[in-house]
Amino acid sequence: MCETIKSKSRYLMCSNDGIESLISEKSNPDIIKRLESIDGNELTKVQLNQLLLLHQEKGISDGFFRYYWLNAPNHFYNVKKLQHFNKDYINDRYILNFDHFLWGLERIFIDTLYVFGNIRNGFHTICKKSLNELEDMFNGMRYNTEEIMARGNTLHFGSIEPQYRYLISESACKNFEDSNLKEYFKQNYKVAKDEGEKKITVQRIRCGKKNPNSKSSKNNYEETTLPIAWDDKVVEDEKTIDDYYNEIYKIFIHSRKIALKNTDYYLALVDDLDVYVATSMRDQKDFTNMSTTCEKIFKSGKLEKLDLRYFDPTISACSCHEDKGLIECLMVKSCKILIYIVGDKESWGKDAEAAMALSLGKPVIFYCDNDEKHAFFKNVHPLSRLINFKNGVACGSIICRDTKDISEIIYRIFNNDMQYIIEQKKDTDGFYQIKEALTDSMYRFQTNNKLLSSSFWNYYNIP
Repeated sequence: MCETIKSKSRYLMCSNDGIESLISEKSNPDIIKRLESIDGNELTKVQLNQLLLLHQEKGISDGFFRYYWLNAPNHFYNVKKLQHFNKDYINDRYILNFDHFLWGLERIFIDTLYVFGNIRNGFHTICKKSLNELEDMFNGMRYNTEEIMARGNTLHFGSIEPQYRYLISESACKNFEDSNLKEYFKQNYKVAKDEGEKKITVQRIRCGKKNPNSKSSKNNYEETTLPIAWDDKVVEDEKTIDDYYNEIYKIFIHSRKIALKNTDYYLALVDDLDVYVATSMRDQKDFTNMSTTCEKIFKSGKLEKLDLRYFDPTISACSCHEDKGLIECLMVKSCKILIYIVGDKESWGKDAEAAMALSLGKPVIFYCDNDEKHAFFKNVHPLSRLINFKNGVACGSIICRDTKDISEIIYRIFNNDMQYIIEQKKDTDGFYQIKEALTDSMYRFQTNNKLLSSSFWNYYNIP
């Protein structure tokens, strides 16, 4: 085998049986000889079938040949962005050169691994399909971008000022439901005054003073979810506390009423939900940051034109834990994409939502701007790669460092303009992976553990 053929095809070929080893040391010499002479000596569909059969692999239909080598169809990703594409390949009869051959082969590998989870099994499933059957199958995976943009406006969601959105959290609700909260503030004020503190601020009465002898690091209330407006304001007397509490309580009631109504609107929109945002928010900073993050992602120039329906967790509340769980499960099931916002601390609920989405085969985007955590979620975290329970396809997450990348990925998904790279994992033979081009994230993969693969697909292929 000449070095050019060998080096060009190394990223696709391995020692597995079938099409995965079509260009390898185990190939029939006549296969290699024909492929070495392909430049200037076009390869026909009949000849390609002969090469496949010489390799003891299934032959292909006329429609399959036309779809993968003679056309650049509207696909669920952009086939023109693959590394070997050239507009001259679009013709009526032949594979023109070796790069042209690799372009079609690469598309087959990506499609079969992406859709079926196994390259050879997938190839056997579609290699005899007609051109119309292939077009119908892959058109069913595309988003109708024009239809998305033409849906029209939703009912108007109520607005809550970002600095008060933390007041709709479950912990804040629990604090306000406790009738002793105001007395707790006054008690802290009295303690500070008795200790001779000259300048007693709202923050002082809000947070109290931890007992150094206590084993617990917390006060009677979760200080991170108590009202923190006016923290620098000086408390002159107990009337200031009454005014502070009453004002915040009024804002709390108003904000919660809006958030509950917004949840009703989300439930009424669930069949048309595009993106679900999974997060864990504990304090005002979390809510404010989350509000800003959603704004940056969905109000960017490109996405604003799509007018996507997305769940904003900072403006939605629920009356009880049980309903909250049902609502979140319903939204994960209904949405098209899930975004996982990595925080200072993660939660079981957020992890479960990401796991559900991956297990349903949905695109899951992890947002993490911390380098250490970014590496962890990209390379280590067990929930960043799972399987679609319906068909066994191994699914990975897209790991993003900034909101601009998230916006771009979402835009590409809904415009059927995703860009993928297929390769074999470093220092492996047959461990294939599809990577998302912008973030270099492993998005689909096929193990090279033959026993695992056999056991796995024997189970998943049971009717």
